[in-house]
Amino acid sequence: MRIVLDASAGIAVALDRPEGRAIGRVLGSVQEVLAPSLYTFETANAVWKHQMAGGLDPVRAAAAFRAAQGLVDKFVDDEGVVASALVDAAKLGHPAYDLVYTALARQAGAYLCTLDQRLEVLAGELGVPVVKTAHWPSAGDQSAD
Repeated sequence: MRIVLDASAGIAVALDRPEGRAIGRVLGSVQEVLAPSLYTFETANAVWKHQMAGGLDPVRAAAAFRAAQGLVDKFVDDEGVVASALVDAAKLGHPAYDLVYTALARQAGAYLCTLDQRLEVLAGELGVPVVKTAHWPSAGDQSAD
């Protein structure tokens, strides 16, 4: 199985949250973990938010960012999926940057791994299979942005 990892799930793993530990176990059992280039910027921004809120010191912030990046086996250039994400965004009335993850999963024949419940629902509407969050502790909507 191949998985497209979104920033919400990657940050949960990097910050060692309970749901992140469960996601880490899933990631350890798959063939390949993919992410769009956007993932790097979204995880950096999420780490910055945690640091600004006082939740991370600079050393732990840097380590969390490196850990989030290290979860991905292959980063895919967004250029190949942005047009598809834009079409989906117009159809669903949802920001295109989130739908870059679903567009990549569809293109790669992969499952999407997210903690963003709204994105999980939208992925279902687009026919993109999702690693079900019911398999780990209640995560709620933990969008990284």
